[in-house]
Amino acid sequence: MSDQPDSTTAPVLQAITYNLHKGRNFITRRSVLKEVRKVLVDLEVDILFLQEAMGLDEGMSHLDQLADSLGFHSVYGQNNTHGNGGHYGNAILSRYPVEFVENRNISTNRFERRGSLHAKVDCEGTELLLYCLHLDLLEAGRAMQIQNVVRQIRHQSDEGSAILVAGDFNDWRERVCQTFERELKLKNAFHEEGFEDRDPRSFPSFFPSVSLDRFYFRNLKLKEVRVLKGSPWNRFSDHCPVFADFSL
Repeated sequence: MSDQPDSTTAPVLQAITYNLHKGRNFITRRSVLKEVRKVLVDLEVDILFLQEAMGLDEGMSHLDQLADSLGFHSVYGQNNTHGNGGHYGNAILSRYPVEFVENRNISTNRFERRGSLHAKVDCEGTELLLYCLHLDLLEAGRAMQIQNVVRQIRHQSDEGSAILVAGDFNDWRERVCQTFERELKLKNAFHEEGFEDRDPRSFPSFFPSVSLDRFYFRNLKLKEVRVLKGSPWNRFSDHCPVFADFSL
């Protein structure tokens, strides 16, 4: 049975964060973008935070295809190159109009090209600050990147700003949430849902055993957050997506 959010209620803001693994099956490497696109369209969420999203692959823009299917606004921050002229990075797709975009290079070494993609959107008259992150595999690199992001958010927000940060944090020891909570008063959505001891696991998708993917927020009301496990997600990326439902 597919683990998908219930769309029978009318949410104010539903979001998903998902590491796409470049739109390919993590074992066979075959393209699964068409199947992923169909499932994401069917979920009818308002905002998508995507990591390892192919901005260009074999002459095609996967993000443009997905945005067109959804009828969404899309912003993209290239982090790395791939294959013959291709490239990938972070992306934010939004039902709401985008007013400002910044892609900040937060790389700490030449092997892992990382970025912090920021978009400011008009959510039915409320300004919402979005940040899509994909952090280093090494903890020392993640610590430097988080401090960079903290400075970025402080510069771009005030105490009343509605903020939603999501992505693949590679933070299985859960150090990021401590910094975010201490420095920015951002809340870990899983902790607010009652998962105090250990965040729900999202990696690998065929047998989730590590928590890597999360939402952090401020000045929003959390209604629900959960990892989307099982079929069809275990046939796509090596990550499971995380779904969250908020009200402003």
